[in-house]
Amino acid sequence: MSFFLSGNFLKVLQMPMTDITNKLVSKHIKPLPNLTVLDVSHCINITSEGLKTFGYQCKSLLHLKRNMPAFEGQLPDDSEAKAIADAMPHLQHIELCFGRFGDSCVSEIHAKCKALTHLLSFKGIGMYG
Repeated sequence: MSFFLSGNFLKVLQMPMTDITNKLVSKHIKPLPNLTVLDVSHCINITSEGLKTFGYQCKSLLHLKRNMPAFEGQLPDDSEAKAIADAMPHLQHIELCFGRFGDSCVSEIHAKCKALTHLLSFKGIGMYG
């Protein structure tokens, strides 16, 4: 895994539905200066901490896919949206289906990600506003 996550030439990293954790991300992720697309959809063991690590190590990131399974009855958690807004300011395209955050955090993403042209979301975004 270390070899794969330390490649200076890697542009796309897709790991949907894997068991990757924040601890693995923190331990193995190295700067990926050319990474532009990251897909961590349905990676339920990655939280805001793992997203921050990816954001700080992947300065060229333009497209984030963070689609999650629909969990009924969960309370809002704005930490992931705040991590995206703070650590990934160059994003142009974001997929956040079934996110657990409210309208204010979506607004924060929009305010801090100045290059944002696409925000794909449904059921979950804004439902806690």
